Amino acid sequence: MQVGRWTGRIAAAAAAALIGCGDSGEGSTSEGESDATTNASATDPSGDATTAGMTAGTTGDGETGTSTSTTMGPTSDPSAGTTSPLTTGAGCEPPLEDCGGGCVDVDFDPENCGGCGNDCTAQGMICVLGSCEVMCADPEVLCDGACVNPETDPQHCGGCGIACDNGQVCNAGACALDCDPGLTACDDACVDLQSDPNFCGACDVACVGQEQCVDGQCELQCMPGEQVCDNACVDPQLDVNHCGDCGVQCPAPPNGVAECTAGACGVQCDDGYLPDDQNMSCTNCSAAAVLLDGPIAYWRLGELQGMMTAVDEIGGSDGTYLDVTLGAPGVSGDGDTAATLGGMNLSRVNVPTFDIMPADALSIELWVNSAVAGQGTPFSYAVNAQNNEVLVYDVNDLQVYIRGTATGPTGLDVADGAWHHVVVTWQSVDGDTQIYVDGAPVYATTLQTGQTVTPGGHLALGHEQDGVNSGYDPAQRLIGDLDEVALYDFVLTPAQVAGHYEAVQGNMCE
Repeated sequence: MQVGRWTGRIAAAAAAALIGCGDSGEGSTSEGESDATTNASATDPSGDATTAGMTAGTTGDGETGTSTSTTMGPTSDPSAGTTSPLTTGAGCEPPLEDCGGGCVDVDFDPENCGGCGNDCTAQGMICVLGSCEVMCADPEVLCDGACVNPETDPQHCGGCGIACDNGQVCNAGACALDCDPGLTACDDACVDLQSDPNFCGACDVACVGQEQCVDGQCELQCMPGEQVCDNACVDPQLDVNHCGDCGVQCPAPPNGVAECTAGACGVQCDDGYLPDDQNMSCTNCSAAAVLLDGPIAYWRLGELQGMMTAVDEIGGSDGTYLDVTLGAPGVSGDGDTAATLGGMNLSRVNVPTFDIMPADALSIELWVNSAVAGQGTPFSYAVNAQNNEVLVYDVNDLQVYIRGTATGPTGLDVADGAWHHVVVTWQSVDGDTQIYVDGAPVYATTLQTGQTVTPGGHLALGHEQDGVNSGYDPAQRLIGDLDEVALYDFVLTPAQVAGHYEAVQGNMCE
């Protein structure tokens, strides 16, 4: 309790009372006294009275010697039993004071703030540490004696004393540019949240890729000819992951890359490889050269050991392996293997009901590697009326049969333990029959002019038939490797034959 402060205030009040009633004649007088007397207690160094009360006396009449005294503050007589509203707080534990209604904390009592009778509520204030302070409504706070909103006040933005720069406003407790209507301050710039792709709908939202900001939302805006696939604009005419339509992915082939051209999948091959006829895979130049010339059937015989189907690369004329060993090194050099025949008496590849056998012009192309003397047969086609309808026979002395008529011995021996390229061509119109070995024409004759070959027979690769899929003579089986067998429904030209052979040598791949 600040006793000196409050006793000082009491003394001032007592002096004012004496001035107001000095001539009234009221008060106590003491006869025999000749002059006015004023008694006051000693003061402390601050000048405030230190006594529990103050007594003041004056003479009412200088001649009669009478005196008047007035006492303010708490009575010095304990028997009085009353306490003035202005009191030193005797009997209250510090920091409480008795303001006439019991002990109160003048540090926080709004009706006795800092001292009895100092009422903050009359001013709409609250008491804080003995001082009347302004009371602010949420979200306002008190700054420099005034209530301010730190969310919007540019002089107290986010807190007292935090002032925004000139040209800035306080927005959500942060200083920002003072933007024109319709614009928002983002990253020290005024932007339109409805159309700016870097600040779309909010300062922290940026559109990505080809997205545009439309009405505060990121939306894809594709160029003419493009469409939206997987949240991206793509050109379905060129995109390998969406070729022709969304989700159509072009497969990447070995030895090349996928490409999409005019909405269709294709391939672009590495050096040394060419696309197949369907433009979906990359093959060694030799196979590519064959495919580009359009065979009607093509058996590469490169399946893995244990597989039973000899796949026709062109269509549905698949064959079946019978007692054939697969996986021998092939001639093409692209990793494709060859078939080894002759290990068993009936070893062959069966292609039954061969409906696509050409009728009036054909070319047979194959690679053979044999070192065994005998009548090895690479190609045999039989029908009910003629078991030698079309036959390539005896690798020790190559002969050709068309509708049962043979060339006779030719002296062409390709059974020397090396790979040899053999091509036979025939056409009905003039019966012209040609035999090529290793890319060169080596024999020519005329067979069955004006005749046609019967379709729907049985084709056997690696064995000769004496009936339709019957009469297999073990002495006429091919003992050796067979690879890259192709059949055409036209006569290959000498240039085409040479090109196929040279492709295997690696000389024709561009």
